[in-house]
Amino acid sequence: MSYEADGAGNSERLLNAVEKIMNNDGYTNVTIRKVCKEAGLAPGTFYRYFSGRTELMSARLDRDNAMRAKYLEERLRGFSSIQQVFIFSRYYAEMNYEAEPDFHLAMFTPGENWHRKRQPLTVLLEKVFSEGQRAGEINDYMKSDELAELFVDILRGCVHCWCVEKRSFDLKNRIEKVTRVFMHSFSLTL
Repeated sequence: MSYEADGAGNSERLLNAVEKIMNNDGYTNVTIRKVCKEAGLAPGTFYRYFSGRTELMSARLDRDNAMRAKYLEERLRGFSSIQQVFIFSRYYAEMNYEAEPDFHLAMFTPGENWHRKRQPLTVLLEKVFSEGQRAGEINDYMKSDELAELFVDILRGCVHCWCVEKRSFDLKNRIEKVTRVFMHSFSLTL
């Protein structure tokens, strides 16, 4: 059963429990047993909603990304498409500062395909690129969905390197630079 299936019921309690455990104890200490205890639910109830820890963490990311996309969409209003891409990339850097490196690295390991799902932030970025192409601000020799996927892959790569290198460089600065290079390749107005 997916996260959406029972609305704000038991799955929401489980997702809130994950959030609390991650905030207090870190990603590596999230276990099904701890989540169930924190949520006040039996492990059998857990398995009615999630097949395991991976699916639970993926649902947590889905929820967080949907909220972030909604917040960011409101912040982008009134800016040109080029400005929106820069605002998007700055926000992407900021939100990744919040998560711990172990969480990032675990999500980028083989078999963890949550990042290949069509994420709300990628959908929002696709809309930005599409509107920019219609407005003549962004080249249209590549479709907007391809541009969005490519750009998010580049941003994820920056975050991954930052985690592997134990946060030894300024992520915001790196993302700003790669955004500038990317947009010079696709912008008609920079």
